[in-house]
Amino acid sequence: MTQVTPHSPSPSAPPWAESLSPHRVATELSDIRREIARLKRREAALLSGEPVATLRPGWPMQRLRQDRG
Repeated sequence: MTQVTPHSPSPSAPPWAESLSPHRVATELSDIRREIARLKRREAALLSGEPVATLRPGWPMQRLRQDRG
């Protein structure tokens, strides 16, 4: 069995695995978790009937203003 260091992908690893350093993986995972948390908050707000415009500052309010005319 060959030992693989964190920076060298295993021989069977896909080509893109070479660019995945442990730091980059941790950063990507953190970003994904943050996005999941944001989407869960959004879902909870939508299910509770909270206006969509309060969920994310910026674009929903602009859209609502356009809809009102």
